[in-house]
Amino acid sequence: MLAHRGGTGTDLNLVIAVLDTIVPTVPNSPSAAAVEAWQTIRSSRMAIHARIVGAAIQRDASCLVGEVSRSYELLAHRSEAIRLIKDEISALGKHGKPSDALIIAVSGLGPSLGRASSQSQIKDKANKNPFRLRLMPKGWEGIFVNVMLNPEHHNGLFALVARKGGTAALSHPIARIITIHDALGAATELRAPWQPFVHDKEVAHLISDPSINVVESDLELQTECTPGSSLPELQRILGISSALASVLTNLQRAMMAANALTEGTLRNINIQVLLNNSAALHHAILSAPSASRFDDLLYEPVRLATLIFDVGIVFPQPVAMGALSRVVRWMKAALEITGMEHIRNKEVLIWILFVGGVAAREMTERAWFVERLNGMLGDMEWAEVKRLLRSFVWMPDAMDEGAIGLWDDMRCCERV
Repeated sequence: MLAHRGGTGTDLNLVIAVLDTIVPTVPNSPSAAAVEAWQTIRSSRMAIHARIVGAAIQRDASCLVGEVSRSYELLAHRSEAIRLIKDEISALGKHGKPSDALIIAVSGLGPSLGRASSQSQIKDKANKNPFRLRLMPKGWEGIFVNVMLNPEHHNGLFALVARKGGTAALSHPIARIITIHDALGAATELRAPWQPFVHDKEVAHLISDPSINVVESDLELQTECTPGSSLPELQRILGISSALASVLTNLQRAMMAANALTEGTLRNINIQVLLNNSAALHHAILSAPSASRFDDLLYEPVRLATLIFDVGIVFPQPVAMGALSRVVRWMKAALEITGMEHIRNKEVLIWILFVGGVAAREMTERAWFVERLNGMLGDMEWAEVKRLLRSFVWMPDAMDEGAIGLWDDMRCCERV
């Protein structure tokens, strides 16, 4: 079924399908970027073999099966790709620059390494992410786990890109593919990506275009509370010129756009721009400096709250990765070191504690957040708390259910 046919037929459909999972635009039609990437792939037997392997594995992962990726034909594709990659690397010499085809071939083999162990590792924990986001595609957990289990592959990939001259020296769609690898690795390790794709001027222009991905006004929500209405005061406290203040504004916009997409109220939709904006936001959050450079007591807890949004919603990771639990522990430690009694703005603190408490579902730290919130909320009703949360950064579709669960835990704790 997957035998090489000179760059046509099933091979073309399969490869474009997986490229469109990276750079999609409209349903049932390949994006221009996917077609452009195919032009590079089809000129190289090495790239064709490698991308067929990667495409088959991602297709299997999305269907939760393994028939195609484990077939004899796919193993033959993989062996031939590795042989051709080794031959081209050997021929590069000390100062030679790799071709786009070599880079895309190496990136295509990434998902095929360590797949069996990755699937068993996430099997029991993949469904326990506290943020119930309907936009998460099937099989996304396996992609993250493969990145973590195969650091040598990704280090080698980035070394080839660096020798090429960085992502700026690559074509637009290939640069996108490469930086997705790096963004996944960065999220796993909680570090900034090495060279963000969003430096591309065309991408930056599209992200800032106000006519794309327009959020319709929700009058019912507006009567409850204007989303983000408390952010200006929080930004003033943090310092309006700080990187974190800018992150908060962009994070709130991204949450509103994602929520509108799930509710069907987003207009002039461009999925590629949404994905690029997520990559830009992901890089900005991971790049925000730690509290060691700032004196404000709220800075580090707020930074960690944005990091929870990042690994929970913007670039969601399987709970089995442990990134979310690490950030929850850091937030608890930061609040204990700061001493919450010294923080004057209690509304900001309630928002921080709710973000941490929702993320801490099924963690030992959950009880700590419940106890602190009970000591602060007094006679507040849920409707009042919900207005407060939405006045900062919030995504109702992904977070309301978890927040209500946290609220119920608090009420149960009061009755004990």
